[in-house]
Amino acid sequence: MKTKNMAWIFTVLILITICFSPSLLAEDPPVPVLEEGDVVHFIETYPELSADLENLGMEYEPTTGHLTIPEAAQQNSELLSLLKKHGWDENFFNKVGVICLGYSILEYKSEVPEMDANVAKSIKEIEANPYMTEAQKKQMIERLKASRGIIASQASTMESKVHEQDLALIKPHMKELKEVLEDD
Repeated sequence: MKTKNMAWIFTVLILITICFSPSLLAEDPPVPVLEEGDVVHFIETYPELSADLENLGMEYEPTTGHLTIPEAAQQNSELLSLLKKHGWDENFFNKVGVICLGYSILEYKSEVPEMDANVAKSIKEIEANPYMTEAQKKQMIERLKASRGIIASQASTMESKVHEQDLALIKPHMKELKEVLEDD
């Protein structure tokens, strides 16, 4: 049974993974992380794994220094045993980070045409607004275009963190991933 608490645990787990996974923080070009079947395996194991993670409590307190999540997993035999129970190993965090980031990238790309159409519509509405001065219109349009540019830049940065081969493995499973990742 999925609960909001399980979704929260998974969200926190993914955010930590994305923030601290060495492969996702690297400045070098991305290398393939996923293997054929990893995405399907994630989709199939996530519901039970997330319930087990919730039961485990996901309590982790570093005792020395700064550890990445994969390092913490290696030191936490209970967590590693849990991952192995579901067919995963210490590479789970890197793979799940790539799956989630890849999903976000592909989902964003699918929404770009609608976003661009909405920006164009907003610009036309601003230009046609009789209650705004030309200076106000210019400022609003510049801000709107700047916001769109920032979003595009962030998307480009995200996309630079996931290898095309990984995106190709994720893309056929977008519908299933959406059900798994966005289910409350």
